Amino acid sequence: MWFTGEAKFYVNGRVECNNLIYTHHRKPDEADTLPHKIVKKYAPSNKPYITVWCAMNSEIYIGPYFYNGEMTPEIYKENLEKFVKELRYITSETEHPIFIHDDSKIHSSADVTAYLEKEFPHHWVGTGSSYANWPRHSPDLNPVNFFLWGYIKSRVFKTPIQDGNLDELKERIQNAFKNVTKDLLEESIEDYKARLERVEYNEGNLVDATVYGEELDYSKIRAWGMYAWPYY
Repeated sequence: MWFTGEAKFYVNGRVECNNLIYTHHRKPDEADTLPHKIVKKYAPSNKPYITVWCAMNSEIYIGPYFYNGEMTPEIYKENLEKFVKELRYITSETEHPIFIHDDSKIHSSADVTAYLEKEFPHHWVGTGSSYANWPRHSPDLNPVNFFLWGYIKSRVFKTPIQDGNLDELKERIQNAFKNVTKDLLEESIEDYKARLERVEYNEGNLVDATVYGEELDYSKIRAWGMYAWPYY
């Protein structure tokens, strides 16, 4: 199973992916009450950024691939072609990998779905698949989102990036990926399996049970859509 995803890395420390934002802000003061400091209205950033794409399973990752500006369906299809080419080098003809991406709008174009059906016939998960759809608004289930981007962010922004330097940002991201070990990947996939069990227990609700180290009752926060969840 190959989990995939793209994210915007901003020079100020903010990271955005589909339905999820890792903010650049510090933990709020203890006087601030929850959950109102958790669910925030989405506001786009005007800071410079680069778009990063990666695929991972329990053993290795492919990428990262870098793009300037927004990812489009056309660019995304070119990205997939690049990924498939690399994937063919490390898989045999008898293997049937399962490709997984989320419900982002750029993933649902006719060209993208046709290409995935050609390369992964009845073995891909996403919008338009005859195999399985990815559950909507569920970044808490994709290890690329709940593990990988947060891990990369934590290493990239240990110190501030000066003067909005995108070249430095790209270099830091590349170096951070070199620290993603097989053990980390294995642990994230095991966590994914545990999260599936928690989804059933929570009747489909969010499964990230702690924010700022405090337990939250997600039945009282039934908001998603264009909202940002500031995980740290």
